Parts: sequence; C-alpha cells; structure tokens
Amino acid sequence: MAYEQGYDVLRLIEHSESCYVSSEYVRGRTLIRYIREEKEIEKEQLFAWMRKMAGTLACVHKCRGAPCYQYVNPYSMIIAEDEELYFLDLKAASNQEMLIRMQKRTIREHFLPEEEAYYQRASVTLDLYGLARTYQYLLAETEVLPDLNKKEILKLEKIISRCLNRQSKKACQSAQEIKRMIPSYKNEEEKERSKGKYFRKWLYIAAAVVVIILGRSIFAGNSHSTNSYSEKSHAINSGNDVKAAETKTGIDEKEAAAYTAGKKETAEQMQTTEMELGSLYFLKLEDYEKSRQHFEAACAGTKKTDKESGIAAGMAAVSACLAEKTLPEEELKQALEQTALLLEEKEDAIYYRCVLKGYTCLDAKEQREELLRLGIQYRALGEKEGQEEVTQWMAMAYEQNGKKSDAAKMYEELLAVEGKRAEREELYRKVTELFLADKKNDDAMRRIREGVTEYPDSVELQVLKLRVTCKEKEKNRRACRKALERAVKNRTDIQKNEDFRKLLQEQGFQMKGEKVCEKE
Repeated sequence: MAYEQGYDVLRLIEHSESCYVSSEYVRGRTLIRYIREEKEIEKEQLFAWMRKMAGTLACVHKCRGAPCYQYVNPYSMIIAEDEELYFLDLKAASNQEMLIRMQKRTIREHFLPEEEAYYQRASVTLDLYGLARTYQYLLAETEVLPDLNKKEILKLEKIISRCLNRQSKKACQSAQEIKRMIPSYKNEEEKERSKGKYFRKWLYIAAAVVVIILGRSIFAGNSHSTNSYSEKSHAINSGNDVKAAETKTGIDEKEAAAYTAGKKETAEQMQTTEMELGSLYFLKLEDYEKSRQHFEAACAGTKKTDKESGIAAGMAAVSACLAEKTLPEEELKQALEQTALLLEEKEDAIYYRCVLKGYTCLDAKEQREELLRLGIQYRALGEKEGQEEVTQWMAMAYEQNGKKSDAAKMYEELLAVEGKRAEREELYRKVTELFLADKKNDDAMRRIREGVTEYPDSVELQVLKLRVTCKEKEKNRRACRKALERAVKNRTDIQKNEDFRKLLQEQGFQMKGEKVCEKE
C-alpha cells in the first residue's frame, strides 16, 4: 500500500537506566486508520505492537524529568511502511493539527477516565489507562488471525483490568511491567518443538517416579510380611490403584481440589471477559450483534452465580432485539424488565447503563418512567463512570414526559462538567427555556445571566435574555421596549438575528432605524 503521508515521530535511545529522545520522519498511517482499513491483524503482529507500545511508554517515563506522554490513544500512534509502530512527536509543529484533534470530546471520552474529562494532567497511571483503552479498542475492532486462545485472552484481560482499575492494590505501576505481561507468540513449528521438550521433561520425571516407587516397594517387601504385600497388591488391582499411586507419590486430595478450583476460576475469568466485551460492544461501539455473541458466550459453561447468568441472558436478548432492523419493542421491553430485576449492587453498575441505554430506544411514557427509576438507583450507587451519560438520558426522559424543572436541573448538572463552548451555550439555552416554560422566570433569568456573562459575544444568548426580560415585564411594555432598544444600541447586528425579529413581532414592536416602536 502507498503511504502518502509522513509524520514526525519519536526516536527513543536507551542507555543503561536512562532514555534519550530525538525525532525522525517516517511515512505511514495512524493506528486508528490502520484498524479501520485493514480489519484483520496477525497475532504475532498484534503482540509485537502491544509490546512496542508498552516499551515506548516505559522509555519515555525513564527520560530526564520523568515525563509522561499524556496523549495515549490510536490517533497518536503511527504504523510505518515496514509495519513498525511509532508514537507521534507531539512537540513537532507538523503534528499540532493532530494534537488539536485529540482534544475532541469523542476521542477524550474513550481514552480518558470519567473523572479526567480533558488532557490537562499528565501521570504514569493516565498513560497506562490510555494504553489499556487502546488495547481494548484494537481487540474489539480487529479480527486476530489465528484466534486468541483462552490463556492469551485471560492474560490480556488481566493487563487491561489492572490498568483501568487505577485505585486497586493490584493496579499496574509501570509500562515495563505491562510489557513483561504481554503473551509471547509461537507458530506451529515452535509449538511442536515446545511439545517435544515438554514430553521429554515429563518422561524423565515419570521415570524417576517409577524408580522411587519401585524402591519403596522393595523396601516395603523387606519390612512386611508376604500376606501384607499381597493385600496391597489386591487393593491396587481392584480399582484403588490411583489412590495408592497418589499416596506413594505424595499427591493428596488437597492438590486435586486446588487443581479443580483452578479450572473453575479459569472458567469464571472467561465468563467475566465475555461479559466485559459484551458491555464494551453494547455501550461504546454500539455493535449489538457482537454484544449478543459475547453475552451468549458468557451464558455457556460454568456460571459464577445464577444472577450473573441471568444478566448475561437478559443482555443477550436485549442485544438481539437492538440488532434487528425492525425493533421488536415488546420483546425488548420484556428483556429489559427481566434484566433490571437482577440489578442491585455497585458491581452491577455497567449493566445498569446497558439497560438504561436499552430504554432510550423505547418511546412510551411508561418506559421513560422506568428509565428514570433505574437512573435514580444508578446515581445512588455513587459510580463515577457513566454518570454524565446517564444524566443526559434522564434529562431527555424528564423533558419528554413534561417534567420541565426536573429536566432543567439535570441539564444544569451537565453544564457543571461540560467544558466545550458550543455545548455550554446549548445547555444555557436549554435550561433557560425549560425554566421559562415552567413559569419559573427567576430561575430562567439567573441562568441566562450567567450564560451572557460567560459568553458576552453570543447573539443567541443575548436574544434569549431579552425574551426572559420581556416575559418578566409582560405588564410593563415600556420596560420591555427599553430593554430591546438598549440591546440594539449595544450591538446593531442583533437586528439581523431571526429570533430577535421573531421576538419583536411577538411583542407587537417594529424597528425604525435603531428605535423600537409600537407596530402600526
């Protein structure tokens, strides 16, 4: 493939315990573009890139001053023509456009934790969080050839979990630690050689065990009577040979129980992985067919609890409904209701969000009321992740059900955490109009004043403030007219605004030059 674009990337040189940074120019494409264009990735290549990502971060963290990379996501990584992976040199002027792009909310919310809304702070744990999210995205959006086996899936799931749960005692502390945890790839020939070594190793051990057993048998024969020896032989021949062998070789029931428990734990880990992947496809990627497949896989095999099995089955049914071209509303409603009955603890938070998202697809007032009930339960859990999303859903449900003041309060919560100007202006407008429609003029004026103070150059907010002013002074038309005239005097371009002209007409006024007059 021709690589038409070039990038300035980091070139890292390790020396002893230190690392030095320089820059070089390579032709290639961003990792995000590679994922979207290729869709498939060789397993060997996947593990190599994962190690390279972790190794690059480990090297950056060893540089003088212990800096952090900060912008760890698929947009900041470049796949060169030789399929080597590099990190962008974010100090290079040529990469400033990409740096601005990575500030977009759609990118930030996928690769930063909920409590870190912007790329403002830099830390090792945030770098590792972004790395884990990149691993997740890479696994979710590509088909690995050949398929990952269960052991590899568990290893990757463990890495991702320990990076995302930053407050956990088992959280990863360094990129070097992650690099060591990445599975190694072996092709079929290497596997056969390994099997041969494994077989020879256990052949030697088995031979040694036989010698020991024979030695003990001979010793036993010299120490006991022939009758006693015959009894033991009879016990072995009558079906107790396994127990006798275990006794002779030192293998006891505790070890057997530990082995069984280990197999059970592995099955439970696999179920957890399938549940997490199902939730990822459902909430983030909105690929309901794949979420159905993973939730159904979580239902198969050993179950951790009946509750988790029920949640998996319920979410598989919800996903199946949403994957249909024509939404089966009654089936979706039943699946959501059955799943919601199982939700009660903080550990269920992610499934609360899945169910809440399912309810947003239903348009009946009763279902919106159920969404609000579950939303209140979710907020009571104190879970930080997903709070903004749930608040948005609740605000829309309140608004659609005619509870204007409740909706306004929800939007005010969003306003408190939103940082982008366009969204903040829209929220100021939304909150003000809801309070105004609910005849709470004082609350409407309080909020629109804050908006105009924050964005004095916004014509739309200025006009909305005039609308609130005239609403307050309905019985005093002269005061309303004076407010309109002051606005025109302060900025003449306000006359061109469609909402301003509409407001004049509603109030029975017209413009004559810069004067506001009664309509003739």
